[in-house]
Amino acid sequence: MKERVLVGSNMGGQLKSKWERQKYTVMNDPRGGPECFVDEALHAQVQKTANKRFGYRGIIALVTGDGNANRGRATFPDCVMLALENDWHVELYSWRASTSQVYRNLVREYSGVFSIRYLDEI
Repeated sequence: MKERVLVGSNMGGQLKSKWERQKYTVMNDPRGGPECFVDEALHAQVQKTANKRFGYRGIIALVTGDGNANRGRATFPDCVMLALENDWHVELYSWRASTSQVYRNLVREYSGVFSIRYLDEI
């Protein structure tokens, strides 16, 4: 793995340290409430990675089922499309019941480079 990023809010120091020992870059804003700007930070990180080249077709593993329109701001589906357009493979990890239909449609359109791994089946 070239990059590992975890974004959270109100994450205690012990939990943050645990992820950092696993070589994750941890982005944590203790001022925010639950999930305060977590999605926006993740969108920015996925977009940053999706625009990089490593000399081979990489894989972006994204853990979410959220496919909402986000009130006109960046969305996870936007990030997935950017990655696919930049020759990345994308693996989406989500609970079956919380996976947006947007991703199920993308699987049909981009089979071979986009896949969904249901956490209930792992």
